Amino acid sequence: MTIFRTRTTILAAALLAIVGVVLHAQQPPKKQSSQHILWKVSSPTNTVYLLGSIHLLNKDIYPLDTAIDAAINQAEVYAFETDMDSLNQDAIAGLMFAKGMYSGDKTLKNSISKSTYKKVAAALEKQGMAIALFNKFKPWVVALTVMGLQLKEAEMTAEYGIDKYVHNKAEERGKATAALEAVTDQINIFSTLSDAAQESLLKQSLVGAKEGEAVKDVNSIVKAWQQGDVKSLEKLLQKSYKSDPELYKRAVTNRNHNWIPKIEEFLRGNQTHLVTVGALHLVGKEGVVELLRAQGYSVQQL
Repeated sequence: MTIFRTRTTILAAALLAIVGVVLHAQQPPKKQSSQHILWKVSSPTNTVYLLGSIHLLNKDIYPLDTAIDAAINQAEVYAFETDMDSLNQDAIAGLMFAKGMYSGDKTLKNSISKSTYKKVAAALEKQGMAIALFNKFKPWVVALTVMGLQLKEAEMTAEYGIDKYVHNKAEERGKATAALEAVTDQINIFSTLSDAAQESLLKQSLVGAKEGEAVKDVNSIVKAWQQGDVKSLEKLLQKSYKSDPELYKRAVTNRNHNWIPKIEEFLRGNQTHLVTVGALHLVGKEGVVELLRAQGYSVQQL
């Protein structure tokens, strides 16, 4: 395998995980719920629906509950975390090369502890990859690669993610789309982490790499999502960030606060919007739902 092909494989796996730091997917419960990870936000002039997404899934999640499809079909404008029409993988890979590789004499091996390095080597070996291939990659890229390989192994893809489903509906209906942030913002979340936080993220990725652990977690996440069980979903999703307060602040709470002015702009308009973001962003005290309530908007879970 050439160096170029090796690096492409690494980045392809990392790209698979970049939009969903938390692992997602698998079998939905047979019984439909009376509530969903879906909220209706009302202002004096407009309505905005908030739909919690599972970014990577398999086809067994479909069809969705009719309440979710009804909200999707009412929207005149569809907003996502980033511009899904401009997700050029080559461009993103180029940015990750620029931000995710060491220069000079610095390497993965001399940037993390011997214990972590040994565990990463063992995890990658199970996937048929030698750690030497990752020598010039920073820990955040390696962590996302490990997550991406887990997702691939569990047959989870963005093709069946809620974001993709909603985006396809927008295209079918010929409706406008909007973005809450740029994809470069998402990459910068990881590339600007401190060395300690990057190693912490790498350690966390190894927890999910344990045999059966990732699949067990994602099954629980999807079950809670399908049942509209906000408390269970919050607990399950935040589990991955428990030992990573810096990453949680950067990847979740800071972004939640940054999105509020844009969502308020939608609420001041007169076109019904559907905002689809990762489910983690809608739950908790500093989730988008509670932040909008704090601003005085009427917010109802559907």
